[in-house]
Amino acid sequence: EICPDKKCFGVWYDDPGTVAPEKLRWITGTILAEEDEKPDMETLKKLEEKGYKMKEFPRVNRVIKTSFPNVNMLSILLAVFRVYNAIGDYGKEKGLENSCGPFVDVYDSSSAVNYFMATLDHHDDFLVPEAESAD
Repeated sequence: EICPDKKCFGVWYDDPGTVAPEKLRWITGTILAEEDEKPDMETLKKLEEKGYKMKEFPRVNRVIKTSFPNVNMLSILLAVFRVYNAIGDYGKEKGLENSCGPFVDVYDSSSAVNYFMATLDHHDDFLVPEAESAD
């Protein structure tokens, strides 16, 4: 509604295979600017008026990354079932399973591809106050 042309993202903090569904921690949002871009202040103001919060995420140097075709909404559901298992298996194969996370998804409605990443560094920089505790 406010910025439908922007990419969306999800950050997933917990492993749904080991954490009860009601305890899973995650956030979603919109990418307002990338690299050296500055966010549009009018868009930022509208989002803040609706209760959204701003968070700057770091550039990550080490990730396990893959992509999945973006054909329709079903693509996202299929990707979740296929991609996370593949990334997890790859991480185990390479001895990185203890370094993976959080997982970050980037959805671009203007593109035919969505991106899925397991971060291997800067883990704490992805935390937001609402996700710091798994009470």
